[in-house]
Amino acid sequence: MWLGRGTNILSLDRGQSHALMLARFLIHYAPLPRMGEAQLIECNGSQEARWDGFRWIMQPNEALTEFDIDVTIVGSGFAKLIKLSYTLRPAAWIGPLELIERVPAGVD
Repeated sequence: MWLGRGTNILSLDRGQSHALMLARFLIHYAPLPRMGEAQLIECNGSQEARWDGFRWIMQPNEALTEFDIDVTIVGSGFAKLIKLSYTLRPAAWIGPLELIERVPAGVD
């Protein structure tokens, strides 16, 4: 879960329906060495589809992979676009995943 300290919560109006993206953390034990995997999943109603993802070797000395996610929310009646940027990465070489808010590119 990514709700908690430092989390922005955006509510949709009643009757609105939009796809939701979430991440799933997996560990592959064979073949060795162990490999961690993040799967970005798009959920839209009862449908689920893999959207993207990344893997990393679960060794203390290996580089960790990270994935930048930029979100733009638009809608009628909005005074301006809502732009959010996050980095999805393993918290450490053994996981789990963490979602870190970052300043969007081009914003000071």
